[in-house]
Amino acid sequence: MKKIIILCLIIVIESSIYAQQGATGSVIPDATSINDRAGHAWYRGGNNGVGIGATKNIFGTMWNSPIYTYTNSQPRTKLNGAVSYNINGYTQARDGYMLIGLNNPSLSGTGPIYNNKGAFSLLHLNGLGSVAQELGYRSWMQTGITFTGNKDLSYFGLRQVGNLEDNTETVIAWSDNASGITDELCFRFTGVTTGGTTTIENTTLS
Repeated sequence: MKKIIILCLIIVIESSIYAQQGATGSVIPDATSINDRAGHAWYRGGNNGVGIGATKNIFGTMWNSPIYTYTNSQPRTKLNGAVSYNINGYTQARDGYMLIGLNNPSLSGTGPIYNNKGAFSLLHLNGLGSVAQELGYRSWMQTGITFTGNKDLSYFGLRQVGNLEDNTETVIAWSDNASGITDELCFRFTGVTTGGTTTIENTTLS
């Protein structure tokens, strides 16, 4: 009886240790063996790379592929691999760009931006609206944040002036499609009391 109890305890402990170390989530559907599944899994405790140039403790891939995250079966982020695609007539490299937000279509009519494009700049926040606005985008909108939403686009970041390094502008840019309502650059103070009266005491510049 003691041997059976000890054996059961060993099995429980080993199962617990394996559960702590094992990969979470489902394995890739075309894996045909335990080794294949282990080689393609992402582990909570870190990952040991395999092959030339591999590194330890990575989250990602060792080949050229974007990384997507989903919630409720919907795409939420897309981190580019090495890739080039067209935005508003400018085709150029967009390696490592990060897209966060909705998967609505781009204004150029190429379909959902997660499927057919990706981020417009190094960081791209795409919000509500019928399309992700491309008009007004320029090729120098790279090292910065692009905001698309409400069928409009704005950008905050760096602009290289000319072809030489160390000649740089910091740019606040906003744009509109030709047929749209005029858009404005605004600085708004939004202090409101619990009674609904706007607080204006702290808005005066000295």
